[in-house]
Amino acid sequence: MAGFSLLPFVLLLASAAGLASPRVLPGVFDLAVLGAGPTGITAAVKAAQLGHRAIVIDDPGSGAKLQVGGPSGLFSKALRDVSKRLNVQTLRSMGLRDSAIWSQASDLCRDIALVETQNTVRRLQRAGVPRIQGCAAFEELQPDGTVLLRCTMRDGSALMVNAKRALVATGSKAWAAPGVPLDGRRIFDSDSIKRLTYLPTSVVITGSGIIAIEFAKIFATLGAKVLLLVRGSSLDSALEKFGFDAAFGPEVQEALLASGIKLRFDTEVVPGSFVVPGSLSAPVRMRLRTKPDLCSACAPPGDEEVCCDLYMLAAGRDPNSASLNLGAVGATLDARGALAVDRQLCAVDGVVWGAGDVLGPPSLASTGIQQATAAIAAMFGTADMEGAGLDYRPAALVGNPYRYPVGIWTTPEISYFGQSPKQAARSGVDIVEGIARYTATLRGHVNRCTTGTLKLVVESRGGAVIGVFIFGDEACELIHYGMEIVNSGRTVFDVRDTCFAAVTYHELFTVAADDAIRKLGEQGSGAKIVARGLC
Repeated sequence: MAGFSLLPFVLLLASAAGLASPRVLPGVFDLAVLGAGPTGITAAVKAAQLGHRAIVIDDPGSGAKLQVGGPSGLFSKALRDVSKRLNVQTLRSMGLRDSAIWSQASDLCRDIALVETQNTVRRLQRAGVPRIQGCAAFEELQPDGTVLLRCTMRDGSALMVNAKRALVATGSKAWAAPGVPLDGRRIFDSDSIKRLTYLPTSVVITGSGIIAIEFAKIFATLGAKVLLLVRGSSLDSALEKFGFDAAFGPEVQEALLASGIKLRFDTEVVPGSFVVPGSLSAPVRMRLRTKPDLCSACAPPGDEEVCCDLYMLAAGRDPNSASLNLGAVGATLDARGALAVDRQLCAVDGVVWGAGDVLGPPSLASTGIQQATAAIAAMFGTADMEGAGLDYRPAALVGNPYRYPVGIWTTPEISYFGQSPKQAARSGVDIVEGIARYTATLRGHVNRCTTGTLKLVVESRGGAVIGVFIFGDEACELIHYGMEIVNSGRTVFDVRDTCFAAVTYHELFTVAADDAIRKLGEQGSGAKIVARGLC
């Protein structure tokens, strides 16, 4: 394996200081992958499995790069798991200081990230794919049709890499709002929060998307007082923005409030109003502004000062493309920095492809991996590879509710796949909704669930399940069975008659199917329903 033999050479160059001129890595690679997240790693390994020489170039950022291969959201998932293991109130009552508690929490998070990194490195080694730790940028398209990349190493030296093709999989970065003095110490975004070094007792978060809700629940579970600032007028509309059924809004909001999280709608921090002290013992101060005409019950009109240990901005992410010099090879970026690609995910004909968050929404690790597979199939002409020929551009993914499942790692979890009732109505499809509460299942009683709902969106004409929406324990696991139901065209009768192991959450599907069948019988429509003697 020629690629594997280059690995020590690449690492040696990464640590060599004081080189007067750029060194050139010998040979021409079939594929250079920019980025070592799930998307980039998948692309490099698949290319190597097809017999092509691939190399991964990954920007380590500042300090030691601990995580390689994991999604950008791995930290929040790890911290969520840790927050469920540690009872902060109990540890404090035993006399443990917050610094000791946070040290234990951060060590557990690092252990999870380290395992992922070790698994990824082994995966690359088995495939014979070397990895350069450096910041890559496009230098030029050469006369022979290859692309030349300049890799800036940690010591400032440069290494030139020549490849026949390049895949941009550099992910995304947190959106930086004007007037928010991000410092990675008291004021954080969804990237810098990974560098948190203390256990906060009070947290203010701006945002209503997946990241904001996840971290609000995490910090509340860790014992902090959390204030979640939502720019919109309701949580219903916020959930609908990322595709979830807005009807779950009141239940999700009730669960947030029950965990001690305070919600403020139509509210934002006044830009430039932050007062950040030098000492961690003093609070951060900021002014909030609420629109009184839209949410008069939320707060008095005008500005209001609040204090907290930590402020987090979680109001979206932008493609990570600014430093790549993509213009040098003729690639096009949109206003937010997303790489423009064609149906085959090609950005520069026959030379540069893109996959993952750098293309824009939906910005999920799962869809990035699918895009990587599709890009490899397109660039190497592998028509029989899974995903070959399908359209994986952002608009095609976001506009089709049947392309991917979504899981949100709150506590409890949120997940969905398929059409929501509103989407079905816009499509002119008559539906009924089969509802199952966690409290109606034996597993729910065993686990003492007080909240949680599963909804089946069912076509009235024949009883086919066209959407599954879940809010509750293990929702991110359960949704894959829901996806299988929808994709295989199964009906609520099929679901009702399926044999599940006892005392499992899959009983939710049976309860929801029974509820949908009852409603279909009340409607008295559908040939299958009539044939089964329900009306």
